[in-house]
Amino acid sequence: MKNSKTVLENLYELFKLYLADKLTPDQLVSNLQTLCKGKGNKSYWWRFFQNDTGANDWQSVRASLGSFKDSQYLNECMQIAIKDKSIIVYYS
Repeated sequence: MKNSKTVLENLYELFKLYLADKLTPDQLVSNLQTLCKGKGNKSYWWRFFQNDTGANDWQSVRASLGSFKDSQYLNECMQIAIKDKSIIVYYS
């Protein structure tokens, strides 16, 4: 079974690959969906940084990628999180 630390490490890796154009948006979403799946109704979700007010998961990423403005903001959040090593992972 995966744990929050494993999910955290994989989130950083997926975001780095996506920002380097090594993953398509569909591949990113698919990988996030697999990574964040938990048992029963539980799943992993994250905040990009301490003051991030959003509860981010694969579904919110998919929704953000559907809008130019939202996808730009998503990319900025990924960049900040990678630079600052600031992702916080939750399981609920």
